[in-house]
Amino acid sequence: MFKITVAWNDSVKLVVSKESTTFLDAYLRCHQYGYDAFEILSEEDERQVEYALNSHSTITSGWQNGYWIFALNLGKSSNYYWLESGKPLIYSIFSPGQPDNADPHNCLLISKTTNGSFEWHDVRCDQKLRFICKYLKNK
Repeated sequence: MFKITVAWNDSVKLVVSKESTTFLDAYLRCHQYGYDAFEILSEEDERQVEYALNSHSTITSGWQNGYWIFALNLGKSSNYYWLESGKPLIYSIFSPGQPDNADPHNCLLISKTTNGSFEWHDVRCDQKLRFICKYLKNK
């Protein structure tokens, strides 16, 4: 199920899936294994996920090779929320022209670009992508 586990610090560990699944199934799988869905609330969180994904030797560029980051909008709204905490999306690194809010692009992913940086896209929630969970050691 999970490919790698990257310890970011003494209290947080990121777990990256090796299989692809839909947004909702990915969220449920994190919880089935006792993890939380990873949320990128700050630049520090972004560095954590980039570190974890760069540790994954097989990551390739392109949104089709992205990872669910568990934020979504409701319907045609341009307001995104984190599924785990319900917090509104404040920090983001969207690709130029994203989110395009094309119907039904309601879920967010992170992917690597050809120049090695990372960016976010909105896509359909029924796309099958890998995903990132978070384990809090103090939980």
